[in-house]
This record gives sequence, structure tokens and C-alpha cells, in this order.
Amino acid sequence: MAEAPSGADSTTRGRVVAGIIAATVVSVVAYFMFSTRSSSPRGEDPHRAALDKSGDAYAAMMSAPEGATPCETSYNALDAFQRKVDELHLPPRFASFPDRAAFVAVCTRLSDAEQKCLLPKYQMKNQQQCEPVLRRVWSPAIDGGPPSLAEIMPPFGGAVGPAYSPQAPSAQ
Repeated sequence: MAEAPSGADSTTRGRVVAGIIAATVVSVVAYFMFSTRSSSPRGEDPHRAALDKSGDAYAAMMSAPEGATPCETSYNALDAFQRKVDELHLPPRFASFPDRAAFVAVCTRLSDAEQKCLLPKYQMKNQQQCEPVLRRVWSPAIDGGPPSLAEIMPPFGGAVGPAYSPQAPSAQ
């Protein structure tokens, strides 16, 4: 006849069974946590998608080709940004967008410091220095005052420059 399990054996078996149950529960929870994360449009967060798209527009601006002058480089960056915004069907950033000649004509009338602050890579490294410069450059020009890019490419909503804040889709 089989002997009845001793107290130590039943405690060990109980621990093994409890460990198996715990491992099973952890596995099931982990499975549901990771399998419910979907890349399908139904599971996509609209705010996250808008942020990703705006990030793509900024990436296009930062990787635009260098021009022969700071003004040409700035135009290339803004043009790349605008093209990506259009491609991704994001809300427009500017009320109008100039051609290269019109942009360069206004830009070359800006000071060297203002032109440098229009360069995205320089601007990122010198944000504190460039912020007041850009506010002035993107402000509407005053009669007889210094030139302004707002003359040829007025930003929507009174924002300064190509700063882009995605709008959450409206609930319908």
C-alpha cells in the first residue's frame, strides 16, 4: 500500500502547484497585455498619430538639403516641412507659402543673426537666443520697420514660425 504523504511532501507539492498557478496567471496576463496592443487603426490613439505625423514634418525640415546661403537653406527646410504637412494632410501651418525667390528676397534683408536663427539646426542648439529673434522675424512688419517673413508667409493663429501643434480630431 502506498504511504500517506508526510507533512513536508504535501507542503512541497502545495508550493509547486501554487508556483504553476502563479506562472500560468502571469503568462495569461502578459499575453493579454501585449496582444491587445494593436497597430490597427481601430486601436490607434488619434492624438498619438497626430504627434507622429507632426514629428515626420519636423524630420523632413531637419533633413532638408543645405543651400548656398542661410536663406536658401532656410527655404529648403520650410519647403520640406510644408510639403510633408501637405502630404500627411495635416492642418496648414501658413496662410500662404511663397516661392523661393520671394522668400530669399525678404530673408536677405534680415540681419545675419536673424538669418542664422532661421536655420533649424542652429535654432535647435540656440533656442534661448533665437526665440526673441524669431518672434520679431515672424511678427507683422511695421511701416518703415525691419522686414518680416509674415509679409510673405503669414502663420495661422498668430503663432511664431513653423511651430506645429497638432489639433486633436474633433468629435462628431
